[in-house]
Amino acid sequence: MTQPTVAVVINTKGRPGVVADIVKRVQTQTRAPDHIFVVGAHPLDLAALDHDDAQLSCLISRKGRAGRLNEALDMVGSGYDHVIFFDDDYLPSRFWIERAAQLFAASPEFVAIAGENIIQHTDSHGVSLSEAQSILQWCDGLETTSQAISPRGSSYLGNIAIRGAALDKIRLDESLPFGSSLADVDFCAKISQRGRIGRAEQLNGVKIDAKTQRENGRKAGFAQIANAAYLARKGSFSRGLTFKLMTRSLAANALHSVRPEPHIDRRGRLLGNLQAFATLLHGANFLPVNADSSKGAAFPHS
Repeated sequence: MTQPTVAVVINTKGRPGVVADIVKRVQTQTRAPDHIFVVGAHPLDLAALDHDDAQLSCLISRKGRAGRLNEALDMVGSGYDHVIFFDDDYLPSRFWIERAAQLFAASPEFVAIAGENIIQHTDSHGVSLSEAQSILQWCDGLETTSQAISPRGSSYLGNIAIRGAALDKIRLDESLPFGSSLADVDFCAKISQRGRIGRAEQLNGVKIDAKTQRENGRKAGFAQIANAAYLARKGSFSRGLTFKLMTRSLAANALHSVRPEPHIDRRGRLLGNLQAFATLLHGANFLPVNADSSKGAAFPHS
């Protein structure tokens, strides 16, 4: 039986040392990928990688996250059976790719299978690289024969395997008015129309603490609501999903604003949520930034 071909896509920005460690981890998988595609936002993002490696392709894109992933997908093309997406701060188990291939073979109804972060924290900023390596060394020493896939799918391209055939002509929406927030959710919603999306705990890994700077919480919070409204008006999201996403963001930011995590500006996010709701009440359509500005809405700077 012919072994399925596998491509790995890693989108990176501002983490040259960390992404080099991720690439090495991927290259030493028990089932090594046929090719790795790394797309960065700046030449420095790719400086620590081996550009002479025939199994590694590097691309510099000035676009935002959605645009960078789209350019990577264009590079990947249609020649791979499985395409795996890893964050540039996610250290996978050395069995990740091998187990993903086994799960796809055993469950043809699934077109995408997401992995798990062993350290389970909401918006976790992760652990150190050495801690992550120690945790995975211990976990990789445990035997598992499970082929179970949870129907609880994923909506994030941070640690997920997708059948190459399901990716045909599907790309992330680069016209979102406020950055790439919810672009992954929209993308996975399109994928789900071609088969089931699940999650498997045996596809595990650890998120590394690789924060480079504190976020602009107000902009992030505004985008959570505004982009959801835009995707609902575009027809990508149902009213139920839009309501769920909006209320979940609002509730999480309100709850954690009492004792915010050091790496997340929860109070800023909450303020941004409320500003977006207020803008919606004033009739804003949240059109893309290149659309008719008389009908859209810009991020309130005041």
